[in-house]
Amino acid sequence: MRFIMFAAFLLALAGPVLAGSGKMSYAVSPGYSNPFGGEWAKSYKSAQFISVGAEYDNGGEFRKGVELGYDFGHDNKLITKCSPKIFYVAPYLKEMRISDKWEYYGVIGIGVYNRLSNRYTDAGVTYKGGPSGKLGINGGFGFAYHVTPGLKLGFDLRVHHIIKFIGIGPQLVDANNLVPTLTLQKTF
Repeated sequence: MRFIMFAAFLLALAGPVLAGSGKMSYAVSPGYSNPFGGEWAKSYKSAQFISVGAEYDNGGEFRKGVELGYDFGHDNKLITKCSPKIFYVAPYLKEMRISDKWEYYGVIGIGVYNRLSNRYTDAGVTYKGGPSGKLGINGGFGFAYHVTPGLKLGFDLRVHHIIKFIGIGPQLVDANNLVPTLTLQKTF
């Protein structure tokens, strides 16, 4: 519940900052965050995911926005009580193509990814719990269908790469997640 209240507060602030003479859109996107590649994927399971976003549309082919996302906890495959959650804030840029009632886009973003975890031990190394901010990037593509004027339903597929995200054994490793989501977007 705190996440939803915090997200609503940040998005309310983002509207006036992003808006100029165009339109603002707000989106909610539930999905799954699936680890892939490297030690992160070998050690952790998929997690439910949700994001909310605010986007500025000036009528051109580029749109800018900010997204807040949350992974509900990636359970470790071997270590009990090790289920790091991820909260991120990431500005992004989309390049759009519009055809009748369909929109197609590519997106790239960069942001701060916060790991929220309990204290845990792996291979004799103890890692303290709590929040830990890391730099991350994301990119992908998607499409949306205009259900009614101002309301879109779509699909988004992104890769999130978080640098030196979590300790596995004696070292910090990067995390890569493949995140498919359904998106509901309303334009005002």
